[in-house]
Amino acid sequence: MAEFYKQAATILERVLQHQASIKSLTLAPNVKDKTRMYAIIHQVLKYRDILDELLQRTDLLKTEKKVRSFINSSHLHVSQLNRFMAMILVYDHLFGKGIQSGGQLKQLIAKHKTRLHAELTKLKIKRGVKSNGDLVSDVIQSSLDVASTVPRYIRVNLLKCKSVDNVITELQSRGFCPEKDQHLSDLLVLPAGTNLTSEPLYQSGAIILQVGNLEDNS
Repeated sequence: MAEFYKQAATILERVLQHQASIKSLTLAPNVKDKTRMYAIIHQVLKYRDILDELLQRTDLLKTEKKVRSFINSSHLHVSQLNRFMAMILVYDHLFGKGIQSGGQLKQLIAKHKTRLHAELTKLKIKRGVKSNGDLVSDVIQSSLDVASTVPRYIRVNLLKCKSVDNVITELQSRGFCPEKDQHLSDLLVLPAGTNLTSEPLYQSGAIILQVGNLEDNS
């Protein structure tokens, strides 16, 4: 499980530096638990400002040298990744399901448990909120709510399959309800939140996921 956090820190760094999209990175072939990876990166971005403030209030990065040694052992860029690893760990501890790893990582956060919770309480009082979810600004929450209602668009790669109709038939046989786009003949529309990453059509390259009007090249 420690490897999961190492990979999550690397992905978070690349997303924040605009090197690639969250979907292309979390759905990459080398990511084993794609669903969990997408979820934690998505949530860390959602709580990004809160996590940054908590790190500053607790001085965790300045006082905890094990963050540096742990990241260094995984051949990552120490000077750049301390913050990203800490954000992942603090999120899972305070807002997620807890650190899903034993040993060094769990001990690292456990040493700062009291201070982290105390600073989180102070932050909620300062902002006049009662729940952790209320810490996320209305602007961020609204953008996430809108994103969750956007239909799933997929483009049919006719170089990898016989026809659009064949793809529709295959998807329907697997319980999906695709519809043809009104304007583009090779574009299909499915309900928001439809996950196709484990489907043979996606893995073979017969369909390509779309992000808005941009192609997801994962």
